Amino acid sequence: MYLTREEERIYDGEHGWAYQVSMKILVRLGDLFGATKLIPIKSAHISGVSYKTLGDAPIDFLDTLASAGAKAQVPSTLNPSSFDTDYLAKNFPQQYKAQQLSIIDLYKKWMLDPSLRAHLTTYASRNRIRILRGLSLLRQCTPTQF
Repeated sequence: MYLTREEERIYDGEHGWAYQVSMKILVRLGDLFGATKLIPIKSAHISGVSYKTLGDAPIDFLDTLASAGAKAQVPSTLNPSSFDTDYLAKNFPQQYKAQQLSIIDLYKKWMLDPSLRAHLTTYASRNRIRILRGLSLLRQCTPTQF
């Protein structure tokens, strides 16, 4: 996979371990899927938020990245977590609550807001134009064009 000079510096660890390992993961995934280069992005979405789907192992990895100084480099949204801290959390086992809150705290260290409110408003405001264009395009298509 082709990397720009800046991407090569990240890959070689010049920006620290957290960014190096992240770049190596991206390059490996790119190789697996046959990508020829990375593309610039303006925003991202992170789906690994719920302890129910993550389990224990990724918590250590997220913690290691956060401890190494990882921060989101573009505005990012998160999936909602598996419970809200005010109501549903009261009905979950203590161990589950502790692990879920740990994940939420780790994403906060990455300068992300894991609240559902932040997720919905950020996604809607950043993607409003694309959504409206998509609806406009859908209205112009006939069913046979799908």
